[in-house]
This record gives sequence, structure tokens and C-alpha cells, in this order.
Amino acid sequence: AELNANSSDVLVSNDHLQILKGAGVKNYPFGDTIENRGFNGALHYIPSPIRFVVAFDANNASFGAMFEVVAKSNIVIKTIDFHTDLVMSTKVEVWTKARTFISFESLPEAWTKV
Repeated sequence: AELNANSSDVLVSNDHLQILKGAGVKNYPFGDTIENRGFNGALHYIPSPIRFVVAFDANNASFGAMFEVVAKSNIVIKTIDFHTDLVMSTKVEVWTKARTFISFESLPEAWTKV
């Protein structure tokens, strides 16, 4: 994604970053996706300790989310919180990929597990 993403693609934004609309994952961990899904949670990043929260969307159910973070300045994401409707602890996996996820939804070899 480019820094000047189409405003209709931006889910949330602040002075440091943009989170773009993404896709829900139908089949864990890779495969078919559901369009127009967003990240549900919070990113904690530096240079200053900032918690960037994305509102909970109860209609965003899936086995995961693919979304793009566009940095407007140098940041380091330190932790990620996920919103879920589960009432117990659960394990999650975080996978990263430089640039867009589009056209790579079904290609695990294009991703790096954190």
C-alpha cells in the first residue's frame, strides 16, 4: 500500500500510521477471504508509547484478519491486542508480509510467522 492510500481504503488513521481495510480469513491460516474486514484491536508502538485502538466490530467474525499498516513516520510496533468475543484465553499467530497482502492470501510461503 502506498502512503497516499485512497481515503475509502483507510479504516483508521493518526499522525503516525494508517490502518487500511483488509480481509477476513475464512480458512485458517491461509485461503479464501471475506472482503472489507478490518483489524479489531490495538497496536502499541514507539517512538513514544502510544496505544492506537481500533473500535470493536462485532460483525467481523473470521479465523483471522489480513490488513495493511502504513507508517507515516518511523515506528516500531511493540505489542498487539486483539478484540475477540471469546471469554477465555486463546492463542493467536501473527504473520507479517512487506507491502500488500492482496494476491498473497493463499500463499503461506510469502509470509513470515512472528
